[in-house]
Amino acid sequence: MKIKNLIGFLLVVILLATGATPVIAHEVSQCGAVEPIRPGDSVADAVSDVPAAHIDITEVETSLSGERLTVVFHLKDLPETLTFNRIEYGKGTKEYEWEVAIDVDNDRSTGPGGFDMLLTAYHIAFLSPEGADAEERTPIADLLDADISAPLEDMLDVSVWEIHPDGTTSAEAYGIEVHSDGSTTTHGAVKPEISTEKDTITFSGVIPGITSESRLAFEAYDVQFAGNADQIACHDAYSKSVRAWGCDSGNALISPGQTATDEIESVVPSYIDVTKVNTSLSGETLTVVFHLREVPETLTFNRTGLSENFSEYAWVVVIDVDDDRETGYGGFEYQLLASHSVPPSEKGSNAKAPIESEVEVSVWSMEPGSSMATADTTLEVSAAANTITLSGYIPGITTESRLAFRTYEYFNNADEVGCYAPQDKNTPSSQCDSDGAVTPGESVSDDVSDALAAHMDVTEISTSLSGETLTVVFHLRDVPETLPFGRTGVPENATEYSWEVSVDVDGDQETGFHGFEYILSASHVVFPGASGRDLSAALSSNVLQTNTWDLNPAGSTNFEISYLEDARIGVSVEEDTITLSGEIPGITAESQLAFGVYDYLGGAEEVGCLTPFGLGRPASFQGSSDGSEVTPGQSVSDDVSHELVGHADIVGITTWVDGETLTVIFHLRDLPETLTFDRTGVPDHVLEYGWAVSIDVDNDRATGLDGFDYRMAANHFVHPGSEDSNTIAAPTQTGFVNAYIWGLDQQGDEVLRILADAAVEFSFQDNTITLSGQIPGITSKSPLAFMTYDYFGGSEEIRTHDPATTNIGSGLCGSDDAAVRPGQRVITAISDTLPAHVDITEVSTTLTGETLAVIFHLRDVPETLEFNRKGVRENMLEYNWSVSVDVDNNRETGGFLGDEYTLSAMRFVPPSSSGETVQLSISQGVQANTWQTNADGASAVLLRDISIEVSSEENTITLIGDIPGITSASRLEFEAYDFLDGSEQVACQVLSIVGGGE
Repeated sequence: MKIKNLIGFLLVVILLATGATPVIAHEVSQCGAVEPIRPGDSVADAVSDVPAAHIDITEVETSLSGERLTVVFHLKDLPETLTFNRIEYGKGTKEYEWEVAIDVDNDRSTGPGGFDMLLTAYHIAFLSPEGADAEERTPIADLLDADISAPLEDMLDVSVWEIHPDGTTSAEAYGIEVHSDGSTTTHGAVKPEISTEKDTITFSGVIPGITSESRLAFEAYDVQFAGNADQIACHDAYSKSVRAWGCDSGNALISPGQTATDEIESVVPSYIDVTKVNTSLSGETLTVVFHLREVPETLTFNRTGLSENFSEYAWVVVIDVDDDRETGYGGFEYQLLASHSVPPSEKGSNAKAPIESEVEVSVWSMEPGSSMATADTTLEVSAAANTITLSGYIPGITTESRLAFRTYEYFNNADEVGCYAPQDKNTPSSQCDSDGAVTPGESVSDDVSDALAAHMDVTEISTSLSGETLTVVFHLRDVPETLPFGRTGVPENATEYSWEVSVDVDGDQETGFHGFEYILSASHVVFPGASGRDLSAALSSNVLQTNTWDLNPAGSTNFEISYLEDARIGVSVEEDTITLSGEIPGITAESQLAFGVYDYLGGAEEVGCLTPFGLGRPASFQGSSDGSEVTPGQSVSDDVSHELVGHADIVGITTWVDGETLTVIFHLRDLPETLTFDRTGVPDHVLEYGWAVSIDVDNDRATGLDGFDYRMAANHFVHPGSEDSNTIAAPTQTGFVNAYIWGLDQQGDEVLRILADAAVEFSFQDNTITLSGQIPGITSKSPLAFMTYDYFGGSEEIRTHDPATTNIGSGLCGSDDAAVRPGQRVITAISDTLPAHVDITEVSTTLTGETLAVIFHLRDVPETLEFNRKGVRENMLEYNWSVSVDVDNNRETGGFLGDEYTLSAMRFVPPSSSGETVQLSISQGVQANTWQTNADGASAVLLRDISIEVSSEENTITLIGDIPGITSASRLEFEAYDFLDGSEQVACQVLSIVGGGE
């Protein structure tokens, strides 16, 4: 049972910081769905499901005598010798492990995941076997023992470990065996028994309290294949020191003299959170400046919980001198590092000291048998500038050499900048070109993951094809009754959940997008105002948009996606399945499929080939306008976002107009001196970076494009032939960022026209971008809108056009006597500005028991409406007809209106459907539901579907649903809403002449 690490892209292990690192620290999944394995049981496992025979379990035998557990690992093949102390993985790395986890009391509520103890045969690089005097080992001695070939019995230790409640472990001297008569026997250390003839590893240990009812799980592990441990039952890889150093930052390697930037990671401490790295080269002396989020005056060293010789802090540069991936280790020949390891005499001292007084700088050769050099190295630490500067002599380094960077802190993970692109010939990097592609009608299984949430963890996918109807069943580890939606930490307009299948209809990698022509998906996107509300709802079509999408329908070289039609979804909590079904034009039994599941907060998993979204899911917009209008000469501020990259995060806007010359200054959270252009995953011709202002010259929404007549923008589009080049350059360099003034119109097919160049200035010191240009007809009354964009790093838009709003609101209700009650009706005035389908002329209500019926009488209800209109971004609320119910007539309880429940018929634009206009009847285009407002007043729970009736003859929309506790004394408020054209709210029994407006 192979465990796969599926966090976006494949990772490549290139280096871990030297110095001993902690070996044990992970949580264990409970895996309640798996039949438990007991002491005395034997269990078989599939062969050849991991890449190395010595960790490929074929069978495990167990036996119990008193409290002594004996385990026999049968392996596919066990060689006479293995290579130990592999220098590329670093001192303190757990290299090999054959392990059993024990739930002693068979109680899943005690111990992490229920497990209390570990019995392990293992080797730790340069520290095992246990008889070696690890405290007295020198770096030279380590290197002399590097990459040695030795029999397993000479190099493996056996230990019993106690798992603490926080998931960490400690090795205890569990050598006292308690017999049934109460007598005891003290045992010394037990070495494993190795049989290369039988391909077995046998070891035993005393497990206090173990019985025949205890629960077991097993793992075999080799750090060389860190993402592919073999496991039986439910078990976690316990080695904290085994981490692949991969492409977390998305940056390619850089050369000496260049600068790399990295996004702020609030989950790691500020002193290892890299924001930028500057490098310079003088002869063969390399200088590297780590710019960090914050560098304190002092750090605490030799902290409690760290063993002696363990690496506590490190700032590391690895150097590929000859720019050849086939030389050195992982392509690298040297590392320059500043690090601190715990001296044996100072363990647990928790001493506060300046970084430069405790951290040492060294240069290591990564070739076997080579040594460390500390001469010609320097360290400078500046708390004022938040920098740590390393300098060292690197033999053979040139400006063509390549660099990558890593920072590390024992308790809080690491940050990396720069990596080689992964090389894995078994997994295609972009398309379904492997022999293992899934075709319609086939099923594919996937292993249980301890890292993914259960609703994301695919165990099997089955597919069937009937004509051109594709049905896909996602079998998941668990499908809960409800999931939280609009969770804290998921920004507005971001995809929160998705289950999707990508379809390569013709098996041609040159068609569609990365070979795929269609996507069948069920997804949920957080709509504006819903982020942080944590709505609890069942998985259904009410909260999941289930559609079929057409990729690049016109054969464009750009990435394009258009709505094709609605699809069907079925959810079974009992069977833990989500079933999608939809029509796929041209699909056959020879078509190829790829599957993906996605949780914004919980990671992603892909089964089969990499999906188009897995290759680079563009980040969502973040709308941050408060609805106020900005005109030339004004300034606007904005909150800092930790979801956006710094160069897309607007903190302020300054504007002025001189005649017809408009000047706009984007104040950004951070503007690095260089950016990476033409990044892997951004198709050619596609906008990669952008900073833009849109101008409504005449303040007339009926003209221009969505009301805007001009756009002034500084953009970078990926040029054909430059894609995947990952070029690091300053935005001021010629050819990377171009600034133009565009004319916007809706006449004919030509919407965007370049009218003239614009002036652009970058200030890296002030973190500003200034645009200036001639805008014909602009005045100080012209509304403006602003946008920043990074294909991967997110987008932000500050809107200025607000829909017209009419309101017979609570402010007009001088007393509750004027409030609308169930069974009453209210007549409102006709609006001159609102469109007919949201212009309420009358609302009538009836109450039968706890069933409320509301009839919206509108000026006109057309047979169909346009949905997914231009100007309504994806995931935005486009239409809504709703009634809010204040059951207890108490404005202090419930939501912002005092409401405990809402009946609504609403429409959100599906992802990537903005501008893909479709004509639908209102009943087809909306979802009708009852929502209950939570006690916090800011969140709600989806209760159930309701009835909706639409009559174009009578110009009415009727909603009927059950409202618990409603009475004739309850209070009602009504709203009709159109994102582009305005809204009307009715809250009182008054006839009022109301008008729309800006």
